Amino acid sequence: MTPTARPSGRWITTTEAAQRLGVKRATLYAYVSRGVLRSERRPGQQESLFDRAQIDALASSTRAAGGARPVLRFRSVASAVSSQVDGDLLYRSTPLADVVALGSFDEAAELVLGSLGAQPVPQVPASPAIDLGALPLERRMPVAVQLLAAADPFASDTDPDRVCRSARSTLRSAVALVAGRPTPPAASADVASLALEALGGSSTTAADVAVLRVLLVALLDHGLTASTVAARVAASTRAGLHDCLSAAYAAMAGPLHGA
Repeated sequence: MTPTARPSGRWITTTEAAQRLGVKRATLYAYVSRGVLRSERRPGQQESLFDRAQIDALASSTRAAGGARPVLRFRSVASAVSSQVDGDLLYRSTPLADVVALGSFDEAAELVLGSLGAQPVPQVPASPAIDLGALPLERRMPVAVQLLAAADPFASDTDPDRVCRSARSTLRSAVALVAGRPTPPAASADVASLALEALGGSSTTAADVAVLRVLLVALLDHGLTASTVAARVAASTRAGLHDCLSAAYAAMAGPLHGA
């Protein structure tokens, strides 16, 4: 058996980092996904490694005055969308398994956003100066969203009902643009199929579409990932839907997103 390599003095293991912060390993990984901490994996090392100085700095800055347990100042947000009961994720009090069983991203989105009718989005005129297909994959959705914003006279409207009505249509149209489809797409167009085409796959493969649909539904609420927090911050300034999405995509562009 090959012995496990020991980290250098600067780096400590996941177990040591969790002990220093007084949290569980799962909580430590959550900090990494939110961009609070950075971790590394090295050949021969079974656990992720953390920068000792970063862990100690976090422990010092988040320790409650006079208390023994460190507490992050920003570790949760109030949400009417999702909740956890006995470890199970619920959307609007409906278990995730039941939401997935609906078999439709639109039905799941309607459950989350409410049963308001969809707001049509304006058609985006063809622009020979912008070829989404020539852009790197991660740049296509942000550009598509801004193209929709430029064509939408209500892009800055923050009325909750209008935002909820336009959210699904905006998403479908942005994905359709990236997939090279005309906009606005038909209301019956399946978002998962369009997304698979946008990623370079084939929407004729039913199994692939089904898997992607489950993933899209399961990730309807991203919790406190860096991109979701960025969108929440933008929304708190009363930015419009398109700009909130752009803020999220900007955060996703960072190399530490989801690290």
